[in-house]
Amino acid sequence: MALPRVDVKVKDGALGLVSPSGANTPVLVGACTAGPLNTLLSFGDLEDLRTTLTSGPLAEAAAFVLNYMGGPVYVVRVPSSVVGTVGAVTKTQPAGSSSDGDMDVTGTPLDAYLLRVEILTDGANLAAGTATFRYSLDNGDNFSPAFPIPTAGTFAVTGTGLTLTFTDDAGTPPSFKAGDAFTCATTAPYYSSAEALAGIDAALADPSSYFKVQLVGQAASVASAVTLATSVAAKMEAAANAYRYLYATVELPQDTDANIKAGVASFASTRIELAAGFADYASALGARSIRHSSALASTARAASVPIAEHLGRIATGNVTGVVRLVRDERVNPGLDEARCTTLRSFLGRPGYFITRGRIAFPTGSDYQRVEYRRVMDVAAAKVAVDGQVYVNDSVRVSETGTILEADARSIEANLEGGLRTVLVQPTQASDVSVVVNRTDNILSTGTLRIKVRVRPLAYAEFVEVEIGFSNPALERVAA
Repeated sequence: MALPRVDVKVKDGALGLVSPSGANTPVLVGACTAGPLNTLLSFGDLEDLRTTLTSGPLAEAAAFVLNYMGGPVYVVRVPSSVVGTVGAVTKTQPAGSSSDGDMDVTGTPLDAYLLRVEILTDGANLAAGTATFRYSLDNGDNFSPAFPIPTAGTFAVTGTGLTLTFTDDAGTPPSFKAGDAFTCATTAPYYSSAEALAGIDAALADPSSYFKVQLVGQAASVASAVTLATSVAAKMEAAANAYRYLYATVELPQDTDANIKAGVASFASTRIELAAGFADYASALGARSIRHSSALASTARAASVPIAEHLGRIATGNVTGVVRLVRDERVNPGLDEARCTTLRSFLGRPGYFITRGRIAFPTGSDYQRVEYRRVMDVAAAKVAVDGQVYVNDSVRVSETGTILEADARSIEANLEGGLRTVLVQPTQASDVSVVVNRTDNILSTGTLRIKVRVRPLAYAEFVEVEIGFSNPALERVAA
């Protein structure tokens, strides 16, 4: 027999707290220098990310997003069968410089760099050992300390995969003179379409919850990017059919506006964001800026704001960490109209902003912007989970086989209440409604049909203001 005692039962669930849904967690897929392949990794600490991924486009993008949103961020590293390349080296000299030394760049770059090497002190030749230089990986935004040019002529740039090779002037010294500069651009390693799709499959195979997939990196052409987007769209649709409601971001390469417009004109999907235009971002992994697609700003902002917030909301502030725009939609409008996410400036307002978070929508689609896509995905996921309780459940029916009114109202109240919890109460939608079909003969069909509608928020994208002078004396006379 049990001893007399007081039993205390701790009740849970009374606060109405909602479990984390992944509504603000993105997945980034791309190439970097370290880490397991085709494995979904979660990072909430910048140093952990740096140690695991080391460097490369995926590491830089994930670090920026993590630093911006605070985490967690998911990543999938994929193989990079398309290796990075080194462009031609250009030498510039101050007026009147007589040096004729040269420099070459070799190696396999680990990322896209805008390399700039500047000679700081003169050197008659390599053997003299007097010439010094510094280098920048971001075209002069940030520089390394000064280094002596090695007498052997070769210098490995740590952490980049690049080697500088200095060569003497074959004629009259000096070979190197202060003010001489060498510039060179490199491309980052990239993945094939098959490698990218395998990475997405690895993410989808993991039960973790997230709201979008960003493919980090740019294809060689707009046409190649659109071909990849077509395959990714099929993956997103298949995921939705399996109750994984997501959208994906595909980065378009740098090209003329005309080529981008022509290249994307025939592509349409309600689950793909095409990101166009580039910006320089402050790296979260080192003292340099990184040149990256507008996709980076879009993912960082989307991961840090409520699901229904317009990504270009001015009151939220500019996208911190954007150093400058390579392409400004305000200055050169057109790609937003072409259904691409772009970045812009505002006259008189510091910083840079997202024009709109665009979905590459077909004509007539409701899903023209990211916030509409996200709200409906959260609604669909909630209804899918809450609706499962009615699978194989019994309902009472009338003499005609239709559901009884009391049971219909009970189902409507349950589903609508769930939607209100995740959408209406946190002001992510204006209203929701759920209606159970009352005319179907469920005895015959075995199917319970339910119609769910979400009334979204509206957005004041255009503000009209009337302004003029006022003369109080004239206003009194007119009265």
